[in-house]
Amino acid sequence: MKKIFNFLKNHPIYCLLFLCLLFLPSAVVAQPENSNKIIVRALGIDKTTTGYEISAIIFTPKSSQTFGENYKVVEGKGDTLYSALVSMSTQVGKEVALAHTDVIFVDNKTSEDGLIETIDYLNREYSLGSDTYVMYCPSSTKEIVKMANELAIGSEIRLGSISAYDEKNVILNKSNIESIYSSAYSPSKCTLLNVIEASEEEGLDPGGSGASSGGSGTEGSETGGSSTGGSGSSGTSKKLLNGGKAAVFKGGKKVMVLSEEDVLKYRFTKNSEFAQTFTLENFSDANFTEAKITFTVTKSNVKYALSFDKNTPICKIKINPTLMISEVNQSELDSDIYISPYMLGTKELKTAVEAKVCNDTKQIVEKFVDANLDVNQIYEKFNAKLTKKFQSYLSDLIDENEYLKGIRFEYECDAKIIS
Repeated sequence: MKKIFNFLKNHPIYCLLFLCLLFLPSAVVAQPENSNKIIVRALGIDKTTTGYEISAIIFTPKSSQTFGENYKVVEGKGDTLYSALVSMSTQVGKEVALAHTDVIFVDNKTSEDGLIETIDYLNREYSLGSDTYVMYCPSSTKEIVKMANELAIGSEIRLGSISAYDEKNVILNKSNIESIYSSAYSPSKCTLLNVIEASEEEGLDPGGSGASSGGSGTEGSETGGSSTGGSGSSGTSKKLLNGGKAAVFKGGKKVMVLSEEDVLKYRFTKNSEFAQTFTLENFSDANFTEAKITFTVTKSNVKYALSFDKNTPICKIKINPTLMISEVNQSELDSDIYISPYMLGTKELKTAVEAKVCNDTKQIVEKFVDANLDVNQIYEKFNAKLTKKFQSYLSDLIDENEYLKGIRFEYECDAKIIS
C-alpha cells in the first residue's frame, strides 16, 4: 500500500487520470437536472364548480439548424389545484416547474375567492417566482392561454411583456406576485392588476400572426388532461384585448373592475410621464365655439398635501399636468386656430382644463371611497407623516376599516398647456 501511495505521490498525473476515469463517464451520460421538468412560460387557472382547470404554455426544446422556440399548450383538470397539476404532469410525463413562468392568468372565480392561498401554494410547491406577472381574465383563461400561445409562435409579442409595459405606463402599479403579497398584508390592502380578455371586435388577432400549422394536434388523457399542438389554431375568431382596464384587489380578492375611462381618471392621482388622452367637450372662448378638444397629457406630477382640521384628516391632491392640443372638432373651424399662440390656449381654456381634471380626479377618488378601497395608499401616507394624529383619528372611529370615509379630500390643479 505504501508503494502505491509513493508511486502516486511521485506521479500525480496518474492520480488525475484515475479520478477522471472514475467520475467522467457518469458526468457525461447524466441528464440535465431540468430534463425531467415542464418549463411553463404561462399558466391559466380556472376555478369551476367541481374543481380546477388549468392551461399552460410549455416550452419544449427542439434541435434544428436554426434557433427557434417551440411552444405547446397542455391542460389539466382536477378537484383540487394539486390534482389538476398532477394531471398535467402525468400527461406529459414530467414534473411541473414554474420558476421561469412569465405570467399567470386568473379567472373571475379564482380572483373573487382570493389569490393569496393559490399563489402561496404555487410558490411553495412549484418555485413560482415573485416577479411573475398576474393578469385578470373576466371569463375563462383557457381561451386566453391558447390565443397567447398562437401569438407567441407567430410574433415576438409576449403577454408578460405587455404586463410589464402596462404596470409602468398604464395602471402605474406593480402587478406581479410580490405586489399581490405586499398589498394584501399592508394597511391599505389594495392593488391593481391588468385585465386581459377575449373580444369579438378589437384587439390582437392571434390567427393573423402567420403561425404555421403543425404540432402534435390534440390528444386525450386518462387523467383528464389534454395537449394542443404548438402552432395549431385555438378554434376561435376572437381577439386578445388589452383595453386599458384594471381590476382592483383588496386583501388578495377582486372587488371591482375599472373601465378604461376610470383608469385614465385614476392616472391623475399618480405621477406619470407616459402620454394619455384627455378630452374637453363643448368648450367655447375667443378661439373655439362648442368645440371638442382632445389633449395629449405628456406628463403629470402629483403631490399629496396632508393636514388635520381638529380631528378631521384633510388630503389635498395637487395635480400639475402638462398638456398639448392634439385634435379639435367643431362645426366651423378657423385655420388660424392651429397657428401659435392659439395652440398655447387662453386663460379660459386653462381654467376649463383644470376644472375637468379636478372633477375627474374627484369622481374616481369618491368611487374608491364609496367602495372602501384605499387604492392610493392614503393610510400609509397619513401614518408616515402624521402618525400620532392619524392614530388618534383611527381610535375614535367605530370601525377603523372605514377610515377613508372620514377623510376630507380636496383637489387642486395647475395645468400647463404647450404647443
